[in-house]
Amino acid sequence: MQPVQKHHSSTLGRAVERVAVLLVALGIAWFYFWTINPASRRPILSGDNAGYYNLLTSGFLKGQTALDRVVEPAMLTLKDPYSPTERAGRGLHDASYYKGRYFIYFGVTPAVAAFVPIRLLTGQFIDEKFVTAGCAVLGFWLSAGLLLSVRRRCFPMAPGWLSVLSVVMLGLATMVPALLRRPSIWEVPIAAAFACFMLTLLAVWRSLVGGRRGWIWLAVGSLAMGCAVGARPTYLLASVVLLAPLAARLSGLRLREGRRWLTAALGPILAVGIALAAYNYLRFGKVTEFGQTYQIAGDDIRGLKLFSPSYMAYNFRIYVLEPAGLSPFFPFITVIDPPVAPQGQFGIEDPYGLLPSMPWVVLLGAGFFLAITGGWRRSLRLWFFATLAAAATMGLVFCFGGTCGRYMVDFTPALMLLAGAGALAVSARAGGWARTAFCASALVLGFWSGGFGLLASLQHNGLFKAEYPEIYRRVANAANQPGHLLTKLRGVDFGPVELEVVFPRGVVGRVEPLVVTGRTFLSDYVFVHYLADDLVRFGYEHTGAGGSVGMPIRVVPGAVQKLLIEMGSLYPPEAHPYYKGMPAGLARQRQRTIRVTLNGKVGLYRSAELFDGVALRPDIGTSGRRPAFKQAFSGRILKSGVVAAGSSGFLVAREQAILFSKV
Repeated sequence: MQPVQKHHSSTLGRAVERVAVLLVALGIAWFYFWTINPASRRPILSGDNAGYYNLLTSGFLKGQTALDRVVEPAMLTLKDPYSPTERAGRGLHDASYYKGRYFIYFGVTPAVAAFVPIRLLTGQFIDEKFVTAGCAVLGFWLSAGLLLSVRRRCFPMAPGWLSVLSVVMLGLATMVPALLRRPSIWEVPIAAAFACFMLTLLAVWRSLVGGRRGWIWLAVGSLAMGCAVGARPTYLLASVVLLAPLAARLSGLRLREGRRWLTAALGPILAVGIALAAYNYLRFGKVTEFGQTYQIAGDDIRGLKLFSPSYMAYNFRIYVLEPAGLSPFFPFITVIDPPVAPQGQFGIEDPYGLLPSMPWVVLLGAGFFLAITGGWRRSLRLWFFATLAAAATMGLVFCFGGTCGRYMVDFTPALMLLAGAGALAVSARAGGWARTAFCASALVLGFWSGGFGLLASLQHNGLFKAEYPEIYRRVANAANQPGHLLTKLRGVDFGPVELEVVFPRGVVGRVEPLVVTGRTFLSDYVFVHYLADDLVRFGYEHTGAGGSVGMPIRVVPGAVQKLLIEMGSLYPPEAHPYYKGMPAGLARQRQRTIRVTLNGKVGLYRSAELFDGVALRPDIGTSGRRPAFKQAFSGRILKSGVVAAGSSGFLVAREQAILFSKV
């Protein structure tokens, strides 16, 4: 009876696993669509062709390769329309302008595969947001299907819960949720290429295990690979993955069959490549020109070095090693603190280092080690070539002069897929205490990685807060509740900073920080400007938006002075239980006030917008690695602490301030 009972338990476990995977797949799909449309305000279809891809769709259906958009007459008169100075805000931003017409340099695949068919079938235009989310869901489901197929065939002894966790990683720890926070023209081709590449990997896998008719799946994979390149040329070198079935099959096939497999691998992708070359030639008269040379952007593209191997080391550090900032306040993470960029590098937008942010990726190495030591049979070939494909795509992305979180979607999902297979491989082969230790480690890595991917979406560029403030407020208040209770238990107070300082002599003209909040380029500074040995003025700087200074005020050099500095960023962010029951006017006053008093005399008093604080305590007398006010305070800070702010609006002075810094 025991074998029957064991078989029944195994069957029940597989059924539970399938149900859990299905629920996860549906839940993450719901989250993707909720992310693009949390207020359910936007219709999926409409008669409005707003959006670049719908303009391209209209153009295609009129028999042209240009957008269905009339160029402003003033643009046609400019001697140099690519000069931002001469253009003076005219033109269609991030479109390609060539010979009096607008084009897009973004990939054409989404237009051909989604926008045009939907227009023909429904007579309506589809919102770009929903195409982006649809491609993201499709890519996620395809990657999950591939992982589960590999698990059933190669690692049947792996625990079911680890399969579920691996699927969660494919849904959350890929930067796809962050991509969906702004599903616009930039994100459409990235999501489409992601879906196409996942279809390629699944088709290649089916080709490897599908017997003599596997060449049909290989042809599907080749076509999907061509479409991925058509959406994002950064996938070009990833085509190496198509060699996996050939490496496994050609040596054992007759000449005729070998030709069939070779044609299946190369034919569809070459056909797509020829079509792309013709498309480029019809638009720009050059088969290799996708339109970025003629881009209408905030900078003159012609003066930028878009691709260079000199960017690789810097981008490797950003994309792989650089940690996000942590905060005690929702969404609990903030931007990285980037190192100095190399010459020519032209921008950073919300990237994160994979290793500290989504460490699930390290399981890729463990799994690949087991693969090369022999245990994956045919699947080894897929994983070897898939790793080459992901590495090649990373290499191209790392050569680009801009560093963006959305570009991480070009390679992160493939890495997480490989890491999931690695996790299953290790758990299937390990035993005893090693298996227990590995499973515990996998849980920790998964919890951190998936949680980070979720929070990165909620944080991304502050868009959730800016576009859906009421929904954000409800989510943030609930998420901040545990931290609020913890700070109350610890006796942490929020309020102005009280400093006892001795101002230096002989530093006339210097500007030095006193209290700094925020992180890197999202920081606020209160500083002192020395006008004379006995005369200073206080000011503040809101990064990227300027600031203000107060009137000159006398000091006594060498004597102990008492400073009281109040900043809105010394309090929790707006959506926080700290403000529960507080009059709205008082809460708003605390969040916007900047006030500096010296020995009871006001030296600066302003109302200003400030960045949210990201720490329970500010930096005192130093800017750290921030880009401004590098000179630290050159006097002496004898004591620093907080003065608790009472709910009545008056400051409740405490005879002994809470000390948190001594210099």
